[in-house]
Amino acid sequence: MSRIEIPTFTAATALEARRMVKINTAATDVKPAQVKYCGITGIPHAVTRQAVDIAEKVAVDLFPGRNGTYEVEVTISTAINVGTALYCAAAGMLTDHAATNAYAVARAVQQAAASGDHIEVIPNVAVSWATG
Repeated sequence: MSRIEIPTFTAATALEARRMVKINTAATDVKPAQVKYCGITGIPHAVTRQAVDIAEKVAVDLFPGRNGTYEVEVTISTAINVGTALYCAAAGMLTDHAATNAYAVARAVQQAAASGDHIEVIPNVAVSWATG
């Protein structure tokens, strides 16, 4: 039986749990590589597993990188229904509101009634791999 390694990175800033992050390409000499929140027009590389302070190691689930769903925090403009397309928002959250040049990176598989809810999502693999 093989052991599954959980990827860890260095936090470029304080990070909350269950948020979308991407590699910080401005920090080329940090090992392990730095991650920062994925912004509104970004493509996420991972989902944080826990909250950490700046420069701490953070465990992540690569996005997409495994079968199944991911638990993420959302900020909403209206109630999110099952099947709703989700886009990156500020501070690594996902939203149902599509900004200009934003990519639909996931689909909701649970409902969300309020900003700050944590819901299960599935990645939109075509967008994530094709543009990320």
